[in-house]
Amino acid sequence: MSLLSFFAMMISVTRSSWIALAVASIFGIIYIIKNFNKDILKRTIILASCFTIIFIFVLKPPTFIENIICNYKYSNFIDDRFKSLYNDFDNIVNNENLNSVGSGRLEIWYLTLKLTSQVPLLGTGPDTLKDGIIYKLPLDALNYFYERNAIFDKAHNEYLQIAATIGIPALIIYLAFLMQILFNQKNLFKNSGLFILIIPIIAYITQAFFNISTIGVAPIFWFLLGVIQNKIFVKDIEAEDT
Repeated sequence: MSLLSFFAMMISVTRSSWIALAVASIFGIIYIIKNFNKDILKRTIILASCFTIIFIFVLKPPTFIENIICNYKYSNFIDDRFKSLYNDFDNIVNNENLNSVGSGRLEIWYLTLKLTSQVPLLGTGPDTLKDGIIYKLPLDALNYFYERNAIFDKAHNEYLQIAATIGIPALIIYLAFLMQILFNQKNLFKNSGLFILIIPIIAYITQAFFNISTIGVAPIFWFLLGVIQNKIFVKDIEAEDT
């Protein structure tokens, strides 16, 4: 399942999921260090080796695979997506071409923050970001449309989306809710069952900085939040782990 998930994530070319994996991997390294033994080391080496093979295969697939999947150079496309991460970082550091960073996300975030400043308490209404931009910031909306021949309807940041459409108080409540859950997991690196449940939550919270809540992923996120808040369930997996 891990290898299949990794493969699917790679070919999705969703850079936010790659960043989320990197953050989750940091927690995984901490877990390995704190619970180091030969069995964990063996599993880690096997998994890392398989991930590396999949990465190479996806980045440089055989020609016949490319011809089956699509008519363009798929490997070059993925390679370009990786390079874009470096280019975005370099642009931010050097304060250059900021409008192109993150496929235009910085500009979208700026306009979303500008909109939020006008309706800080209640926002524009659930899922009405596009309408809010058009009616509250008409000149910015026209400039954006003129430059990109489009108008965005999502903030590409779940937290900014909440602030702009539901209000800053709603965002504060949401963040407090998440922090209360995460900070209560004191045995995170001691209990493998709890660790397995919390890592997807951390990954989701990370990628949410670059995406919004979607029906395909959000239900799993909320399900996991409910599971780790179930004290009876947590005690059961802690007992099994010991």
